[in-house]
Amino acid sequence: MAKRSLNNEEIYEAAEAVLLQEGYKAFHFKLLADRLQVGRSTIYEYFTNKEELVTSYMVHKMSRFYEEIKSINVHGHASERLEEIIRLLMKFTQIHLIIETTPHVNANISEKVKKNLMMLWRARNDIFQLIETAIVEGQEAGEIKQELSATMITDLIFNAVRLNQRYYDHPLEVGTLLYHVIFNGIGTEK
Repeated sequence: MAKRSLNNEEIYEAAEAVLLQEGYKAFHFKLLADRLQVGRSTIYEYFTNKEELVTSYMVHKMSRFYEEIKSINVHGHASERLEEIIRLLMKFTQIHLIIETTPHVNANISEKVKKNLMMLWRARNDIFQLIETAIVEGQEAGEIKQELSATMITDLIFNAVRLNQRYYDHPLEVGTLLYHVIFNGIGTEK
């Protein structure tokens, strides 16, 4: 195959497509090279191994998610924050792929992979904490039923947005609909 230069963004996009189609365990550089129409050696110029590539891709996606999540008004109503968080989780469906994949990655392959996985684990916990904090504040403000466990609601929200991966073409619209379904089920009557 002809040698051509790539950039990380091209590699990440192709890696995402292969991961979504084949899954982490079946992912390998030959599949990725075929998709990019380059030789495997070209990919090895950028990444030492599958684990480094996949975790670097995941850190890249998580960073983009964090850039957008920073725009959420943390001083607004909890219900508005939850709606925006759900919409962002629907927009960044890769977040679920990342969370589901991290336990399967061999952290001992290199220090870079270990560092990336630790960063991703902290990010996962931060996302859950962000959701749970909004729920607790909503409960304190009387927007969300206090008798419901904030952790259970967090898990419900986080797992409900996974529906997007398989069934919907318009994730942001579904995010709004999903928010209304969840919130109307957990919100107090006014």
